[in-house]
Amino acid sequence: ECAACPGITVRHTPELLCGMGRILQYEENLITFTQGLDHYYQKEYSKALKYFLETLNFFLSNQYKALLGKNCLYTLLTYLQLGNNEEIKNISELLKKNLLIPENQFVLLPTGLREYKQIINLINQYQDTKYLKQWLALVDSYQKRIPVLRRRIRRKTTLVPFAPARLEIITLGDMKVKFNEQWLTSSDWQTQSARDFFFLILSKPQGLTKEEIGLLLWPEDSEQELKFHFKNAIYRVRHAIGKDTVLLEGERYVFNKNMDFRFDAGDFRREVVAIQKATKWEEIFKLYKSLLKLYKGPYLPDMDAKWIRQERTELHELFLQILEEISKAAFEQENFPISIEISQEILKNDPCKEEAYRTAMRAQAASGNRMEVERLYKLCEKHLLDELEAPPSQKTRKLHQALMKF
Repeated sequence: ECAACPGITVRHTPELLCGMGRILQYEENLITFTQGLDHYYQKEYSKALKYFLETLNFFLSNQYKALLGKNCLYTLLTYLQLGNNEEIKNISELLKKNLLIPENQFVLLPTGLREYKQIINLINQYQDTKYLKQWLALVDSYQKRIPVLRRRIRRKTTLVPFAPARLEIITLGDMKVKFNEQWLTSSDWQTQSARDFFFLILSKPQGLTKEEIGLLLWPEDSEQELKFHFKNAIYRVRHAIGKDTVLLEGERYVFNKNMDFRFDAGDFRREVVAIQKATKWEEIFKLYKSLLKLYKGPYLPDMDAKWIRQERTELHELFLQILEEISKAAFEQENFPISIEISQEILKNDPCKEEAYRTAMRAQAASGNRMEVERLYKLCEKHLLDELEAPPSQKTRKLHQALMKF
């Protein structure tokens, strides 16, 4: 009779009982191994060894290969701390066989990263550890890919919060940099030149030579002055947000894209590409909402250099262009309120965009709002006359006349 459900009898087959027994054994040994890890991290190596050896035979005999590899590695490192050379040799052979299996190599990568220094100590002290050197090369590669993987996961994760980027860069509508959960202040940059140097490198993914940077930031400098300004700027940037932020590749200085960073202008461009590739209206509308959250205003609004104005104009035009495409898509879906909403967003950013007026007028007419059609046309006429000293185009005038007839 089941203890949880009185009156109900449960019959177990021998196979089921055997399977349940194995599960219980596995859980018990996993708990024992975790206890060993607790002692290991507290540097109680003799106690840790007792638990590791207790679980080693179980994992070995039951073919739990991934856990066996982890158990072997920690047993090996524990013997290293205790100075037991003979046992190191025996366990090393077992770990070597385990790491011959490719999937085991990858499963153990996070452990290798965590215990990297201790594994290096092991390699330096014992000769027969060539296999560990080869495996550490995989660990190194894994470590370099972690920031990239984090950025990909962060972009795709919406429902479950993911750890914030180590470096967060805001350039649309504001100019802010957060490093290790702290917003940088002017005292962190030390000079405006250092801040400008960082944003310049960030904005030029192809990289720049020292001479090109000098022409953009310090055009009147002599060779000696450029050397002084450049050295100070790069030193202060690296001091503020890490020595690996700006890299020298050949003769060009580039922003390190392998960092764990979030860059709003880069995210904006990716959202635009995603919208252009999307085929379903629901997906397009979702991406549109995401785009609005990213584009909060002009690129680097507190700076006014020529190279910034070019990037600023390009991003602004791209924003308006993609909104026009979405507004038209909404109209074709007969989603007139959304088409009007997006047209209004366009006109908020550029009140002289005739295409947005035309789309909004069509959507209002399709909704039966002739008064709104007239209001929009008058508004278009006013802005064009005030700002461009020109009347609406023939195309807009003809559309207005046609819509007002119905």
